[in-house]
Amino acid sequence: HSIFHLYEDEQRHYKLTDVLELHMLECSKFRLIPFDIHDPLHRWLRFLEQQTTPEQLEELMKMDETIKIAEARLAYLASDEVLRRHYEAREKALHDRATLLEEHEEDLQEARKEAIQQGLKQGIEQGIERGIEQGIERGIEQGIERGIEQGIERGIEQGIERGIEQGIERGIEQGIERGIERGIEQGLERVARNMLDRGCDIATIVQFTGLTANQIEKLVRQG
Repeated sequence: HSIFHLYEDEQRHYKLTDVLELHMLECSKFRLIPFDIHDPLHRWLRFLEQQTTPEQLEELMKMDETIKIAEARLAYLASDEVLRRHYEAREKALHDRATLLEEHEEDLQEARKEAIQQGLKQGIEQGIERGIEQGIERGIEQGIERGIEQGIERGIEQGIERGIEQGIERGIEQGIERGIERGIEQGLERVARNMLDRGCDIATIVQFTGLTANQIEKLVRQG
């Protein structure tokens, strides 16, 4: 049994991919060595041998569940029409189950995308509000002199204007960052609630949302 990979011609150490492999099995040599039923490769090569006896096949199926499945599928090819219909019905059921799982994955991705979008929107809104608040504070510090001259009321108004001009960049950056974090967290909590409503277990929700188990248990308690 030899295994080959693809490497770049000039840089021999550079492998193209670890997904593609070429396996070469020399069956003629297999027939010349002692058979070892504990070796998976030996079991499969014997299974593929045309000279394998029913007793040997039975022994292989008892030892290896995958060989048992393979033999069942081969038997299906030679089965009668009724058995074939039962088999096809089972295959369709497995296919339908896989399709439902894929659809659930798509729903989850859509929910995550929607949550992120809503989180970003809410984060920006909260960021602007906090940015303006911080801008007011900075505006009061830098505009206090003119504010005192024109009165507290005018001073607050001009402080807001100057605060927005001089503090908006830093305020928005900090505010958006905090807002996005909170928004994303709220969005993920919404996704987690939806998944809880669909009957997903906590481990699956942790895997797809990144929330901790304690956070999800808190959502369960909140109802």
